[in-house]
Amino acid sequence: MPGRFYRRLRRGILLPISITILLANVGFGAAWPYFPIVMRILGGGFLAVALIMASFNAVMSAVQYPFGLLSDWMGSRRRFAILGQIGTSAMMASMFLAGSVPAFLAARAAMGFFQGISTPSINALIAAGSRGWTGRGFGTVNFFGNLGFFLGNLLGSRASSLDPRMPLLLGSFFLLLSALPILWVREEGGETAVTPFRGEKPMRILASRPALRPGLWPSLVASTLIFTSSGMVYAFLSLYFEELFGMEHVGLIFSSGAAATIVSVYAFGRLQDIHGKEPYLILGALLYVIVFLLYGRVADLKLMLLVEALSGTKYAIVWNGFQSLAADLSPRGGEASTLGLISATASLGWTLGPFAGAAILAHRGFHTLFLAAAALAAASLIPLAQTVKLKGRVSY
Repeated sequence: MPGRFYRRLRRGILLPISITILLANVGFGAAWPYFPIVMRILGGGFLAVALIMASFNAVMSAVQYPFGLLSDWMGSRRRFAILGQIGTSAMMASMFLAGSVPAFLAARAAMGFFQGISTPSINALIAAGSRGWTGRGFGTVNFFGNLGFFLGNLLGSRASSLDPRMPLLLGSFFLLLSALPILWVREEGGETAVTPFRGEKPMRILASRPALRPGLWPSLVASTLIFTSSGMVYAFLSLYFEELFGMEHVGLIFSSGAAATIVSVYAFGRLQDIHGKEPYLILGALLYVIVFLLYGRVADLKLMLLVEALSGTKYAIVWNGFQSLAADLSPRGGEASTLGLISATASLGWTLGPFAGAAILAHRGFHTLFLAAAALAAASLIPLAQTVKLKGRVSY
């Protein structure tokens, strides 16, 4: 890690944000695999399981860009990030307490609102703290995030042996803790230096967005396709693993993917800084296709652990690539809205995907689901190939 980048990590923004993401993802990693299982206990079917993911991501998709724009306009990142993390913790606790399907889904949708508040500002802080090394910057933070998810999977697996709802209570606790490190964030040069759009009229900021120019559109389309295919599969994958291997192995399998992401995310972030993000996004999309096909063919636990490790690697490549590419194309001070838009496409995919997955599962089954998701992930290669053609041709 270059000396300047290391000093920036140690002194300013990236270290406290990395700790925040670590703690938040311990919470999400503990709780997330058990959402479908708790929904089934409450009496929900495949449609209700789809709504767990779709309600969260629909709301998050709708609010990320407006709150990113508001963050750029107000020149404040920390207050949005703290509010979002505290609200997310409260909604996770509400899901733990929910006694019916509607109450569970209402809390999940409200969680999407609070995550939509915090995510653009957190991503903007990362971009501001790693300008010039965005691949490594996002790779570093995502390393801590996936370490948290790995630890959360293990803790959630232990907590679920007491009660399937306990991972949700554990998740709420760690999400609340995740708000604390944000208090120590020091934005370089002060907020007005990091956010020169502060005080500008919102429509003037909107008109300046590089996300509205041709160069980023192929990435937005590709992100929507990839994360729609992801939502089709991962909204229901814990049910598939439970059916195939038993509930006691669900957290273990997901922890394998998180561990692989930990190992690979910084390395691929650095490679993306050196060689460009676009070729690695194509590699990641190909790995999505391969992983989805393998899910339908592997029935051995040890082999499935390897498949899930490959799954973690492809996620590290793709999500780090999309985030850092969007950060590279953001004007200084406009990171929150641009990164909010790329995150919104992922959330949109996770809104559409679970409904498509539920429809397939209601009439076909998991093997057809995996084939359909692989085909959709393969379709993302078309816009991703366009990003390679546009590289160097579009001035930002």
